[in-house]
Parts: sequence; C-alpha cells; structure tokens
Amino acid sequence: MSIKINNVMRKFNFRGQLGFIQFWEAAPISNDTVHMVVGKQYRLNGDHVGLTNYRTYCLNYDALIVGPDTQVDQMVLAGLAAQTGFAYQGTSNDRDQIMGQLVMPVYTNMRGHQTFLGVIEFVTPSPKATYVDDFEHLKKLLKKENLTTPEDIQE
Repeated sequence: MSIKINNVMRKFNFRGQLGFIQFWEAAPISNDTVHMVVGKQYRLNGDHVGLTNYRTYCLNYDALIVGPDTQVDQMVLAGLAAQTGFAYQGTSNDRDQIMGQLVMPVYTNMRGHQTFLGVIEFVTPSPKATYVDDFEHLKKLLKKENLTTPEDIQE
C-alpha cells in the first residue's frame, strides 16, 4: 500500500502553494484500535520554518492512539479523521487555526470490504478559506490508486 500512497503524494499538485503533504499510517494494536504514526512518506513544496517544525513535531508525536474507547484531542485533526472516518479542514474561518490543514482518512477497497490505512494530511503555513479544491484533487488521486476516502469534507 505504501507504493500507492507514495504515488498519490508524488502526483499531488500544490498549484503553486507553499505546503507539505504527509501520511499518518495506522499500525494495528488490536482488532479495533490503531496507533497512528507519521512515516517517511511526505513531500514538501518550498522552504518554511513553521512547516519544517510541524513535520518534526509529528515525527516525534507518539501518543496518537485511536479506537472506539479512546478520546482524541479535537485539535489533532489527523486523529479526529481517523476516529470519525470523516475528512476535516482547518481554515481561516477557525479563529485558533495557525496553519492550514486538510486531513482525509484513507481506505483500501478490496472485494467490497474497506480497510483503514491511515490519514493523508496537507498542511499550508497559513490557513486558506477552504480546502475543497485540494480535497477533490486528492480524492481523484486516491481513486486512481483504488483507494477511497469520504465523499464530503466536514466544515
């Protein structure tokens, strides 16, 4: 599956935006609980201290356990997307948002059965008003790799 995720990230069009894209991989702990870990798969477009610092923070963040009996910090959008199965965006409409974010849960779709793989995250140094275009672009790239994500983004 890592090849498919890598293809999605390699083909992602930043459309001139400064930002980066990374994948939080779901490492199973038990039947219904996963440990979300940021792996080596990421792509940075441009040079920005805040983005580099956030990437380093994510690499060192080891407390993202997601399952039916866990409480996920609402500020950790990747964990929220993993727990709820919805895509979320952190936009300029959120007064506490420092950087912009789009997070999307990713699933395989084999023989009609979906398996949760992890969360793809797109981060920009400044929040945008909306990430709908980026969401649609990523959704198409995932579909080309026979991967799925929710049809809509949560506001």
